[in-house]
Amino acid sequence: MATSERTLRLLDINVMIALSLANHVHHKAATSWFEDIDAWATCSITESAYCRLLLNPRVTGFELGVSEVFDALRTFCSASGHEFIEDSASLTSPAIDVSGIVGYRQITDFHLVELAAHHGAVLSTLDTRIPLALADDDRHFVEVIPVD
Repeated sequence: MATSERTLRLLDINVMIALSLANHVHHKAATSWFEDIDAWATCSITESAYCRLLLNPRVTGFELGVSEVFDALRTFCSASGHEFIEDSASLTSPAIDVSGIVGYRQITDFHLVELAAHHGAVLSTLDTRIPLALADDDRHFVEVIPVD
């Protein structure tokens, strides 16, 4: 991963949820990590997933209404350093090596890595499996947030 102070970090949905829910198992680790971040981003995929997951009481542990979820998204994205990045990356002509995809569950992960690479950013995630699936030359596009 690039380590400059101005590295733009595209937050994976697992990070967004961990930051937003105090009852999330990784809330403390994600919050501690996020305090040192000055440039971060969301995209249409992560924002949609955020709303979808916050509407699921199995994820949150409580019921939220649609208006509450959209308010939560607006509040989340109003935090300092936020950028919205347009999704113009395509897996039809990727900048990253997609040969590590072995199943349908990796498509969105690879797309988010591709999107981050396309924008000169890194995908910040709690999922340790993502960099393992990537080619060595593409692993610098992913930052796994430590949870221990």
